[in-house]
Amino acid sequence: MLANLGEGEMNDSADKPRKSLRQRPMLLGLLVFIGISVGSHYLTRLTMPHRHAQVFECRGAPADGAFFNNACDEDINFRYCLISKEGREQDVCRSKRLKPGEGVTTYLDDKRAMGEAFSTVVTWACKPPFQPDLVSTPSSSVRKRHGCRRPREGES
Repeated sequence: MLANLGEGEMNDSADKPRKSLRQRPMLLGLLVFIGISVGSHYLTRLTMPHRHAQVFECRGAPADGAFFNNACDEDINFRYCLISKEGREQDVCRSKRLKPGEGVTTYLDDKRAMGEAFSTVVTWACKPPFQPDLVSTPSSSVRKRHGCRRPREGES
């Protein structure tokens, strides 16, 4: 850097005092934001583990008459809901603990029983002991989403 200075030019950077973190509010604000974000993520893992129990990568391809095979190396609690065109009270939802490689065998029978009323299927899974269910969102106890909940008394 000194080689680029022309004759008679001075390097002013040596004379300037270094700015502290308090003198750089934008950098300080960014570091505080990152610290709060990372800290809150790990805090919710400790205080609300069911919020982090949903697994997305475990659904395998159908095989031998079974659908939604467990492609993971550990048990999962799996749930599927067949959504009806005729309204929520006609929907069919089933939950099952699946061992690695195991799949759901009731899906086709449920879909055939729905007939023309079938609209779509929704699936999700959770790490045991958490159960897949419609749960309240973090910001609203009225609005529900697909997620995991703590097991009720007697559930495994």
